[in-house]
Amino acid sequence: MMIHEIIHHMVVGGYAKYERPEYPGMDWYDVDPDAMYPAALDYLRALHSGEEQTADPEILNEITKIKLHNLPADTFDIAKLPAGRVGGRALERYHVLECARLVFTALLRRANGRAIGIHIVRKGNWRLI
Repeated sequence: MMIHEIIHHMVVGGYAKYERPEYPGMDWYDVDPDAMYPAALDYLRALHSGEEQTADPEILNEITKIKLHNLPADTFDIAKLPAGRVGGRALERYHVLECARLVFTALLRRANGRAIGIHIVRKGNWRLI
């Protein structure tokens, strides 16, 4: 599923949306990492390669971080592997996964129209390190 489809489903369908009393005025979402990370990584790869464009400054900032780290294009594939299987590329994987999470959160916040928080429901193969 594409990142924009996932976000539309979450916001319009109210999927896994709730409020927490300790954070008034915020909507919270339970996020499945098996949906979020692959979609966000594919979106970042398309932006990084120029296949897709965005004028969103928050997302452009994340693409700039990836470029500043001079990460090779295959880092997006490496990021989809479990942390224990990336060898000496754990730091590259960490940077790309963190950018993917931030981009997903930024897109979800814009679609939601107010402050949000996300709770990644399980880590599994998506542990950062």
